[in-house]
Formats: sequence, structure tokens, C-alpha cells
Amino acid sequence: MWNKKKVEFSEYAKNLYSNSLVTGIPEIVIANNWRVRLIRLAIFICCIVGFIYQSLDFMDLYWKYPTILDIQITRKDEIMMPAITACDANGVRLSLYCKHYPCRKPLLEHRFCRCYPAGRYCNRRELYPGIMIPLKVGDISRTFFLAEEDRRHLMPRGEDFVTSCSLNRPPLPVVKNCGNLTLAPACPNKINEPTACFSINSVYGHPQKKPPNISASTAIEFELFSPPIEYDPALMEMYKQVSLHSPYALSNPFVEGLLLRSERSYKIFVKQTVKHLMGPPYDTNCFDYLEEWRRNGGRGPPNRSDCVQLCKKKSQMSQTGGCVPTNIWYPSNEKRCYSGTKWCADYGMSFAEECKQPSWNNEKIERNETNTCETECRPACWPGETKALKKKRSCEREEE
Repeated sequence: MWNKKKVEFSEYAKNLYSNSLVTGIPEIVIANNWRVRLIRLAIFICCIVGFIYQSLDFMDLYWKYPTILDIQITRKDEIMMPAITACDANGVRLSLYCKHYPCRKPLLEHRFCRCYPAGRYCNRRELYPGIMIPLKVGDISRTFFLAEEDRRHLMPRGEDFVTSCSLNRPPLPVVKNCGNLTLAPACPNKINEPTACFSINSVYGHPQKKPPNISASTAIEFELFSPPIEYDPALMEMYKQVSLHSPYALSNPFVEGLLLRSERSYKIFVKQTVKHLMGPPYDTNCFDYLEEWRRNGGRGPPNRSDCVQLCKKKSQMSQTGGCVPTNIWYPSNEKRCYSGTKWCADYGMSFAEECKQPSWNNEKIERNETNTCETECRPACWPGETKALKKKRSCEREEE
């Protein structure tokens, strides 16, 4: 009796599993050899375990990261106050230069006065008292190749260049000062002239300092002043450069900024854009430059563009003996490499040691490093962009 029930149940179970819709089970049941049946069962169990593992792994990623593209455009009432870097194209004051280096009085006074706008060096074609100029045209330009520390005594003070800066926050009648004014690292220009640059609201080098937030309707008003009589005679045009950028970054206004001509007033409209890129496992391959910036004591690149420039600078300085090639536009306090040694022959003893250094072929060095640095530097996870639109508000005509 017991054997009969057992046989009937076995036949029932065999028929049930043979007709199962679950793939793999019928093949296991209908196998005639028990060894084949065990092999098929082992394979089936491995498939089930693998399926469960892959499902759990996928769900872990699904719950951890958003899988829906969500683009939100918001206009905030408050934004992070941008940093302002203002540069004087005339980075060496003429009177200070003549205190330390040989100068002379213009030989042909009337002819000299005709070469420049009235009021710059002359009044009615007569020189102002005490006007002195370098012995040779371009002597002041050669100080561009010095380290900023070596020509700081020739540069203007920040308070004399940026005479005022205020924050106007309508509808409040309160006017506040912009904040600390700091000397920025030297910013090279395209003609290799010495410049003097100053930054407002910069936290570069201060990892614990946080930039203030301001109302989106806040107006920043500042005034730049550079006496025409202090301009290098080799500079025929008087102008300044201004850039608005992230407080965490350095900026070269001669590359990224706006040109402001002397004796003019401008209104600048600012647009600030911030993107958020996701890290792994997304294929953005972004890097958190801001976190690295804090770990480095508030120094280093805050974005990919600056990373490429610093990478090229570091690599090329190892080949040039410690000087920065002129093709590196990133702000730097180190001395610049001479693109030629012709001017050294007759300049005098002041730069005798510097003139013994060889010149460098910047173009050849740059070609070797550009591709490598662009590969090493990844996109920023929090790229910010500050765009400025310049409009001339009024114009005061220069004297002629």
C-alpha cells in the first residue's frame, strides 16, 4: 500500500515538472541518466544565482543614482558675488622707473609733444616740469621678463589704481564697500608689456574663506585711475582690462576680459551659469576640482582650462630652467623666459645676470605638451561660467 502511493506520487511529480513552463526544469526531469540530471541541475542553480546577483547589483545602482534626465533652469534671487580682476596695461609707473634706472629729458620737445594727445606729457606743446623718459624706446617693456617681486617697487598701489568700489543693493539705500583689494599674480598680455593687476573678492589662497552672496539686482560700481603722465612712452594707447570670474580662480583679463579705454564710463551686464555633472558610473568623467583646491590650501586649478595651463606651465618650466614661457597666459609671479636675446646686448648692467640665460623656442615646447595636458585634465563636476556684456554708457572726449 505504501509503495503504491509512493509510485503514484513520483509519477505525478514527474509529469508535473516535465510539463513546467520554467525553462530548464523539463530537461532535468526527463533526463534518463542521473549524472546528466545532476549536471543540468547544477547549471540551472548557477543560472538562478547569477540572475539574482545581477538583479540586486542593478537595483543597487538604480536606487543610488537618478536614472531620469532632469534639466532645471532657475533664476535665483541671490547669487555668489563674482571676483573682479582689473589690470592696468601700464604696469610700471614712469616716475618710479626713472628713480631706479637711467632716464633723460626728451631731446626734441615740440616733436615729442606732437606724438601724444594733449595733456599726457605736455601742455600746449610744452613739457610738464620734471618729465623724464627712458634712454631707449622699449626699456620699460623689458621689465616684463622679471619676476613680479623684482618689479613691485615700480608698480602702482592698488588703492591708487582702484580708487573706489561699492555695492548698491536696490531698493535699499545702503552702499557697501566691495571688500578686500589684493595684488593678483602677473597677467601677461600679447605684446609682452609689464602689467599691474588687482583682484576684488578673491578667495584664492584662502581655503576656509567663503565668497559672499549678493542680490541678483546688485550693482557693483568701481573706478579705475591711471595718470596719463605715468604711462610708458612706448604705449601709444591708454587702456585697462577687466574680467569677472569665479572667486576661487585666477583670471587673466587680457585673455578672458573686456577692454576699457581711458576717460570712458561703461555698464557691464553679468550672466552666471553653473552646471552639475554626475560622477561615476556616468560617462561624464568629471573631477571635483574645488575639493582638490581646498586640500591644496586654496591654490590650484578650479576648472579644466586652468588645469591645462598649469600642466603646461609645470612641464615647460622643467625644460626652461625655472622660467615661464611667454605662451603661458595663466597668471604667474615667476620670471618669464626671453623669446630672444637681442635686447640684452645693450641694456646695461641692471639685467646682466638675467641676460646670460638662454632664450627658448616656445612654439616647439608647446606642441610637445598640449596633447598630454588636455588628456590628463578632466572636465569639472561643477563648471561655472561668468559672462559679461559690455555697453558704453557715456564717453568723455579726450583733449586734443
